[in-house]
Amino acid sequence: MYYVYEHYKKDNNEMFYVGIGRSKDGKYERAGSSIKRNPHWKSVVKKHGFYHKIVFESESRDEVCQKEIDLILEYGRKDLKAGSLVNKTTGGEKTFEMSDESVKRGVEKRMENGTYDKCAEIARKRMTENNPWKGKTHEGFNTRKIYQYDPISGEFINEWNSIRKAVRFYGCDPKTISWVLSGKRKFGVGYYWTYENLGSKIDPLREKWKNGDSKSVVELDSGSNIINEWESIKKAACELGCEYNKLAYALKKNNKFKGRIFEYKKV
Repeated sequence: MYYVYEHYKKDNNEMFYVGIGRSKDGKYERAGSSIKRNPHWKSVVKKHGFYHKIVFESESRDEVCQKEIDLILEYGRKDLKAGSLVNKTTGGEKTFEMSDESVKRGVEKRMENGTYDKCAEIARKRMTENNPWKGKTHEGFNTRKIYQYDPISGEFINEWNSIRKAVRFYGCDPKTISWVLSGKRKFGVGYYWTYENLGSKIDPLREKWKNGDSKSVVELDSGSNIINEWESIKKAACELGCEYNKLAYALKKNNKFKGRIFEYKKV
């Protein structure tokens, strides 16, 4: 629904502006807005304040635009010394949306003055000469191969051209695999992942994780006395009911965890 509104000075009720808007869900947001107003309107409102009235509504945009034109002519514009309105145009601007005819006229005008071809040429150069994405695909930004192994048997499972392809195949979060590759996790979807083709030589990799996980963890009191001990971070986390990675991070940074002191047992 389109509408015509009038603005009045709050202190003396003098009408000083006529505008048009389009209501959404029964709300007349444009009528009460101070955004995108001309400087004269703003100076009047700063001095007097304002309130609005809805004076005409119609589903026809043309009717509303014509009504605005009629009202501006009736009350007169201040800049033309014909009345009290601070409007700077005769009204009727169809700012809601452009018709196909208006779009066509605009294109024809740009073609006549040469700006159409100029803009087209700039866009063409941007897409062909200066486009950093030219000739690239999304896959092309990460083509480093990764290798997948069974952590129990040590058997080679598959070779993937990128992390993305493995992630798509298993439907997992990219971090599930990338964190294994960076050493933050032990497994990803139940497998070892490496950037290096280890063949059948994954025993050092398994030993690394075995040693890392088998470090004993102890809890200390304020006097640095051992009050609890666990064979590994995993067992400590299970008993404490917390996440493995959060406890491991606290141990790595020598931070307190949930107000308690934990550290690796010194041999």
